[in-house]
Amino acid sequence: DRTFIPPMQVEPGQCAAEFLTEYARRAQRFINVSSDGYIQFFRPDDNGPAEYQIRLYKSDSPNRNKGNVKSAKANWSIDGIVTKAVCVGTVVQLSRIIAANQKDPNRARFRGQYDERDDGPIAESALPFPRTFYFADGDQLSKAAATARARWKLNRGRFDSFSAEYTVANHTQNGLFWVPDSCVDVVDEINGIKGKFYISAVRYSRTREAGTTTTITIHEAGVLSA
Repeated sequence: DRTFIPPMQVEPGQCAAEFLTEYARRAQRFINVSSDGYIQFFRPDDNGPAEYQIRLYKSDSPNRNKGNVKSAKANWSIDGIVTKAVCVGTVVQLSRIIAANQKDPNRARFRGQYDERDDGPIAESALPFPRTFYFADGDQLSKAAATARARWKLNRGRFDSFSAEYTVANHTQNGLFWVPDSCVDVVDEINGIKGKFYISAVRYSRTREAGTTTTITIHEAGVLSA
């Protein structure tokens, strides 16, 4: 039930991007294009070790000459963070209502919820106060699917709540090209960021003024793991 995707009808005039985006939303996946031109549906693979390093030290740090960052930008937001998500879905198969001889259409609705503590005790809540988010979903066809989408909603909000961009020299580090869907070990004394993070995007650049550079975008690791 958690992986079942309701059938999708392709309508005349519908854009391919719109259809693929909706498919990814229902399947709870990201979309990307591989270097050889294939469309990919995936969840972050951030269970392995960090393959790269980002170092940004304060001007008075004894390690200030060991940094490798040309520029940095970090963003935090609590807009999408919730401590509990509740998905209220509607079954589109009205035959279930008819077969059960039910006159109340709400009997065919499924309700799934996910709390940040459902997978066990946590060291620290995402927020210092409880925040519940309710949303409707007309696609899910079972309670398990509603629960899975509530969990994705909560985790995706946490994933999007923090991001940082770092620009470094060259397109490689220690012989490895910077690539998305990988992990980096960060020590950033300026923004107070430290630990293993997930690389969600990589942008290569080469200009006469700045030379060869790479800009990476990172998010918290372990939130949307495959």
